[in-house]
Amino acid sequence: MPGKALRVMLCAWSCLLAGQASALGVGDITLHSALNQPLDADIELLDVGDLGADEIEVRLAGADVFAAAGVERLQFLNELRFSPVLQGRGGNRIHVSSSRPVQEPYLNFLVEVARPNGRIVREFTVLLDPLGYTPRMLPAARSGIEPQRQSSTPAPAPRSAAAVVDPALLEPGDEYLARPNDNLWAISGRLRGAGNADRAQLMEALYQLNPQAFVNADRHRLKAGARLRLPAGYQPERGAPGAVKEAAVEVLPPADAAVVENAPAALVEAQRQADAEAEALARQREELSQRMDDLQRQLQALQEQLQQRDHQAAELQQQLARRQAVRPAAPPPAAA
Repeated sequence: MPGKALRVMLCAWSCLLAGQASALGVGDITLHSALNQPLDADIELLDVGDLGADEIEVRLAGADVFAAAGVERLQFLNELRFSPVLQGRGGNRIHVSSSRPVQEPYLNFLVEVARPNGRIVREFTVLLDPLGYTPRMLPAARSGIEPQRQSSTPAPAPRSAAAVVDPALLEPGDEYLARPNDNLWAISGRLRGAGNADRAQLMEALYQLNPQAFVNADRHRLKAGARLRLPAGYQPERGAPGAVKEAAVEVLPPADAAVVENAPAALVEAQRQADAEAEALARQREELSQRMDDLQRQLQALQEQLQQRDHQAAELQQQLARRQAVRPAAPPPAAA
């Protein structure tokens, strides 16, 4: 009976442990399309574990979530389609596509990933360059910024002309402190100056003046909190946030896992709760595993005790049989 009870308990613990979902997470977004093309991008899926594609639901977040995060929910975002693709280690992702071409130079949207043990809400911003756009690196100005070294392997010819930057734009001027969700397109739109540079030239000048302000030199991944040198003669328009005065400003350390380095407070709190939940589940799984090991050891000890008792009972039966075999027969009754 004790062994049977322990086996039932072990089965219950096993079912509980198997029911724990993996600590699913999302990583960076990789863009494969350009402006005026249907959107083609992939979002990295992390710690998928044993989850199947039918257990992961991905959709555009609701209007209330957009409002809480302070992000505009453009009508075009309803065209986005999200499809989980599970291909094992390193190949798990969410494919993002649209049926119509993207005509805005950048998209800002919130993705909701539902999993068995909760949900994740994540903000993404993608900057779409025109088709065939290839940035051209000009010699650095006297700012002391070292130009990027060129590879010895010849690069393929660009499909269209890159933005030509006036060397005067590479003279450093005022400073600008990058805000969460900032990108080259947004910052260049806030700059005002006496020059006649177009927006593409300003974007290229900003990138060349501040290569250290981008994650892995990716012009689509501006670090929030980075201090940018603006082209000489250009300043943010009056009232625009981000201008840096002469007083010292603390530069925030860059985050390393998102296209949008700092999400709004509501999303940060949601991600913090998801991380805490995943950590609690990991601890619970470890405790359950330890308990199962203890129960297994107890079950093994009881089974050994039962085997010993069975052996003792068999020996007693043999002894009893031997005693009955050697017992003398009763004498016959005396004759009358």
